[in-house]
Amino acid sequence: MDEEYHKKTLDFILETLKVQSNGNELSFIEVKDSNINPEVVGETISSIANICTYEDRDKGYLVYGIRDIDLEPVGVKFDPFNLKNNSDKSNQDLEITLRQMILGVDFQFIPFKFDGKDFLIIPISKALGRIATYKSKAYIRIGKNTSELSNYPDMEKKIWSKLDKLAFWRMPAKSNIRPEDVIKLLDFETYYNLIQLPIPNDIELIIERFKQENFIKNDGGNWFITNLGSLLFARDMKIFPTLQYKTPRVITYDGDNKLATVIKDQHGSRGYASGFETLITWIDSQIPEPQKITRTFREQRKLYPAEALRELVANALIHQDCEETGMRPLIEIYKDHIDISNPGNCLVPTDRILGAIPKARNEILVDIMKRLYICETRGSGIPRTVGDIEEWQLPAPTFVNQENGFKATLYAYKSFDNLNMEEKLHACEQHVAFMYTKNSFANNETLRKRFGLGEKKANVISKLVRLAKDKNLIKDFDPSSSSKKYIKYIPIWG
Repeated sequence: MDEEYHKKTLDFILETLKVQSNGNELSFIEVKDSNINPEVVGETISSIANICTYEDRDKGYLVYGIRDIDLEPVGVKFDPFNLKNNSDKSNQDLEITLRQMILGVDFQFIPFKFDGKDFLIIPISKALGRIATYKSKAYIRIGKNTSELSNYPDMEKKIWSKLDKLAFWRMPAKSNIRPEDVIKLLDFETYYNLIQLPIPNDIELIIERFKQENFIKNDGGNWFITNLGSLLFARDMKIFPTLQYKTPRVITYDGDNKLATVIKDQHGSRGYASGFETLITWIDSQIPEPQKITRTFREQRKLYPAEALRELVANALIHQDCEETGMRPLIEIYKDHIDISNPGNCLVPTDRILGAIPKARNEILVDIMKRLYICETRGSGIPRTVGDIEEWQLPAPTFVNQENGFKATLYAYKSFDNLNMEEKLHACEQHVAFMYTKNSFANNETLRKRFGLGEKKANVISKLVRLAKDKNLIKDFDPSSSSKKYIKYIPIWG
């Protein structure tokens, strides 16, 4: 199914080239046969990201395995599934090497096989919060050619003007500091550990790197730490009083609602990146142990899948509206469910959260958290969460927009018989949408597996499906099909 999906992406790229450029390359699409030189790849990624911002495009592509003369899919002559950086003899994965050298853009290596040939697609986002650079230099695509952006000052100025809406992240959180204060106030050790780079012995190299990342700024000789730098890597948020209310809060209740006794009320004290693992560990320690084994196929010692929790907490930090006042990321742990909330509504309709094109409110924050391997930006966090929940056969999670905020809720295990009809319908609708986002189809068999039911319960699922269709939650993929055994379902919006 993945190969089929990637082939469709390749077909879309080729069709775009044929229709929009009469078979030539476009500013935001470059095709190559087999030249995988890391320098060329790095410069091209920077150039496509910047031209996408300039032209108001969300993404562009670098594609390997296509002959640029006639757009013939010839495949590549290298192994796209095992790309290494051989230029410096480090033998490190090429994608990891490039992530260490490319700033301000999200990209992904997608190798796949088709018709016995190997291909590599690299989707490239627009510049995220800053001009995209490779080895501290910015590049731009002019037609089908790559050039340094500094050669085109008018284009550079226009790109910056499009990025100025992200001014909050560049504002000073602490001013009038010395360069040597940076390493005292910001957790540079965690930064280098997460990005998988050795810590430089020279403090000036750390300062220069943090300056490139927009963690610190030099304004006419006066250094300051930005909101971005402090929210990500503060050793102690008390040093940044204007941002203390942006730290996550974890409340543990001895019951299943807000009227229950509060057992613990913990406030975060470190930056999002430097304190993320500590935050996750603390949340995990507060979740009650299950009273019985609730998983069908293997023993369960926790109420919720660890990765699902991790994804939702990361989403709450990354996608919050930091300009909303009086609200902060909040994790509320109850006996039978957990609420994870953040300021700012979800930017896509919550009933389409599994199928909508992802949107990022804080592009510069998303870019950095992706490079630190704390989150992804492909919109895969929610589908992976739902997938984990379905594997554990837990009640379907809910996603709700509240007044100026968004809340995701995970629920402890209930057997199918103990779910009310609303919960059953919600799980049915969500399963169908989840399968659809995987380029697959739900049917009665997949629904029985989702609920942990055997074949003897086929009639129960059939009744649930009929009710879901009556309520316009799902529909048949092929209404004209006469087969009842192999009928497939898709979301009502599919």
